[in-house]
Amino acid sequence: MRCIPWSWVRSWSCVGCGKCCNRFMIPLRTYEYASMTKRFGHGMTETDNLGNPCVRKVRGRCVFQDSEGLCNAQRLGLKPLACKLWPFMVFKEPRRRFETEASFRHQGSESFVYVDTAFPCSGLNKGNPEELPLILGEAVEVARDPGRAQRHTTAARV
Repeated sequence: MRCIPWSWVRSWSCVGCGKCCNRFMIPLRTYEYASMTKRFGHGMTETDNLGNPCVRKVRGRCVFQDSEGLCNAQRLGLKPLACKLWPFMVFKEPRRRFETEASFRHQGSESFVYVDTAFPCSGLNKGNPEELPLILGEAVEVARDPGRAQRHTTAARV
């Protein structure tokens, strides 16, 4: 995984392309796996090559992705944290170098926010640059409270 500090990105907007849903195995946290299997059984999940639970893919597409590329899991309150945050990664401590460039202050505390560039998101450097602090603030809040509703860090019909 290659990542850069958030400050190196001019702007971001989820363009709703759905490419991230197709490109990656979507890891599930224990509570996400439990919620999905309780609601749907094991048919919506699978394991990666290390045995970790992930969202199932059918013909390369996430089972929750609709025909327009948007996430049905979000409407159901089941969108995994990995999906909620991507392409951002939020940490309490800096990763690698670039501590200053990755530092982001929100609601009186410091987080370190990076952008995954291994498979560039179509929304990087798109959108209104003035909204980037709002988006990053929401990403920090979602990382702290995964059940928090999203408004700026995702595209969906709700």
